[in-house]
Amino acid sequence: MTETMAFDLQDKSAHISSLNKTPASIVQEYAAKNRLVPQYDLIHNGVSHSKVSFKYSLTLDDYVAVGDGSSKKEAKHVAALNLLKIMIEDKPELLNTDFKQWDFDNHVVSPFDNNIKVNAVGQLNDICTNNKLGLPEFNLVREEGQAHAKLFTISCHVAKMIETATHKTKKQAKHLAAVQMVNKLMSIDKSLVMEGNPTVSDSMKVLEQVEIIKSEQIKKSLPMDVNFDNYHLLFKETTTEWSNSVTLQKVMSQYNKNGTLELPEAFKVLCNVVTECDLCLTSNVLDTENVERRSNVFYILSINNVYPAVHGLGEGVDTAFAQQIAAKELLIGICILLQ
Repeated sequence: MTETMAFDLQDKSAHISSLNKTPASIVQEYAAKNRLVPQYDLIHNGVSHSKVSFKYSLTLDDYVAVGDGSSKKEAKHVAALNLLKIMIEDKPELLNTDFKQWDFDNHVVSPFDNNIKVNAVGQLNDICTNNKLGLPEFNLVREEGQAHAKLFTISCHVAKMIETATHKTKKQAKHLAAVQMVNKLMSIDKSLVMEGNPTVSDSMKVLEQVEIIKSEQIKKSLPMDVNFDNYHLLFKETTTEWSNSVTLQKVMSQYNKNGTLELPEAFKVLCNVVTECDLCLTSNVLDTENVERRSNVFYILSINNVYPAVHGLGEGVDTAFAQQIAAKELLIGICILLQ
């Protein structure tokens, strides 16, 4: 081995070791370099409680931060990490000077962070399943460093998007990659991580309620990595049962001939189509009690296991009549998409 190669390996080893710094050690080094003294004060001792917890404040120069944890050591590390974040927010230039060698997003972590409190991988799986993205794929990109100072880089692939994260353990690297992917998906559409449908206020106008319901259902059925332009072609490919439905063929024949549908029992016809094509039909009756000047019933029928989802809105003096109108409108929507 040449002398140059030996120095390169030593430099790399030193760099990898520096990446494993804890927040407390970084604060200590910064303080020593700038002739400051970090002061930790125990402000909560939860030993007497059923759940043991500690809280420390950390003061350094003009900065003060607080951290809590299940042990005094963990609380100090959390306080130190919070202090570093405050310092960087106040002086971003520190990332190019005193903190240049550390990647705060991936490497500066508490030694206690193996206790993952949020199952980001599970959350990401749910998001991908609900939005038809396919399950996320995790791969080990590289493994570097000496045995006592390993670093693992894991990549996370969803559709055509990739996020990577590095950590001292594979488990945490995978977790961080999943967190970054969830954040990326949220930046595209925050509703992806909402639990359930939002509650619709009674004071909203009826048509606004309709749009909200339709919008939420469309988001759930929309494959995020599919080109929007040819949605009618995607609709035809959603199921192979379209051509096998005798009822649907009769409906389409009438629509293609007349440009509309005349069906005395539209809801019954729709139910036959749903059964023959193995579709999923849902309904919503809008509460119009508190909406001004609205005494009619508004009925929405939706088929959500196709892309794009299709909807029919009916208005009538009673539920039965509104349901028939909604069924007719939904069938017309199917006919248009299958043309």
